[in-house]
Amino acid sequence: MLNSAEIQDNIYNDFLENPTHYTILENEIVFDEQWEEKATLKEQERIAKLHITKQDFYLYICKPVGITYEVLLAKIVEVGMQAEWDLCNHVYYGVISPFLNALPLGKTEQEIIEIFEQHNAN
Repeated sequence: MLNSAEIQDNIYNDFLENPTHYTILENEIVFDEQWEEKATLKEQERIAKLHITKQDFYLYICKPVGITYEVLLAKIVEVGMQAEWDLCNHVYYGVISPFLNALPLGKTEQEIIEIFEQHNAN
């Protein structure tokens, strides 16, 4: 049987390896039962904030599948996003993701996210 010092050492060591799995309450390291939900939410927020220039959006997402700039602009107008497009310099994944279904991109959501990650305009 483990004594309390060994248990604390085990918790501390796991905390060092997996800090997102724990929280500190009243100077105690406590396992966070909701760590997976929090990690998923944080990842969704990170992905939504990925952004690329409008030029990169066209060059790396649209043009390789034969979507001309004219077709892209027509689709933007069709789905009511012209103001957003005209007034932005960067395309944010979280804003544009609903629009992506309107385009015949031939890419999975993960492939599109990878393009945003590769060309993210920091």
